[in-house]
Formats: sequence, C-alpha cells, structure tokens
Amino acid sequence: MTGEELHALGTRVWGHGYQARIAAGLKVDVRTVRRWTKGESPVPAGAAAEVRALVAEEDERRRLESEAYAFAAPRVDAILAEALAYRPADVLAGIVARATEHMRDGAGPVAATETLRGAIKALRAEGDA
Repeated sequence: MTGEELHALGTRVWGHGYQARIAAGLKVDVRTVRRWTKGESPVPAGAAAEVRALVAEEDERRRLESEAYAFAAPRVDAILAEALAYRPADVLAGIVARATEHMRDGAGPVAATETLRGAIKALRAEGDA
C-alpha cells in the first residue's frame, strides 16, 4: 500500500480525521501515519494489512448500523406518531435519554458520546444549510 492509497482509503472511510483513527487502531503515533501518507516512509506490509482489517471492521459496523436503522425506523415512527399526541417535547426528550442509556450500556460511554457528538454535528450542519 502506498501513502497515496492509504490517504485515499482513510479519507473515504473516516474523512478528515482519518490519520488519528488509523494511528489509534494501529497503536502508533499519528506522526508515523502522516509520514506514510506523505510518502516520507513506506507503509509496512503488516500495517497495511491492519489498516485493511480496520476498514473491513468499519464497513461492517456501518452495514450493521444501517440494518438496525432500517429495522427500527418504522417501529420508532409508529411509537412517535402515537406518543406525540401527548407532550411532544417531553416524549422526545425521554426517547433521547433512554436511547442514550442503551448506547452507553451497550457500547460504553466513549462510543455513546461519539455517536451523540456526530448527531449534534449533523443537526448543526442542517441548521447552517
């Protein structure tokens, strides 16, 4: 894997912060990943294989997330349609609180926080559009 290939793959999968994600996954310094992507040093074969494994894990995580969303969306919509006849803001706040608890309990506080930050970022982007 060349530095250009690593850059293209990292950008496609993780976007702007890909170097830090790869560094964390490989347990190397982010400067090492930067040297690889700039072509200042070659990407070791073992590291390239590990990056491909990280990409496969991320692709699988996204696939499962998409399946879960497709499964849950109609059910959540039905619950919301019924519940929103009451006090919409309270119902929605309760749903977010409950979902957050389940994320924390299932994936841990770091993953739950990352998910919520992503949701907030998406909301802000919609507001800016």
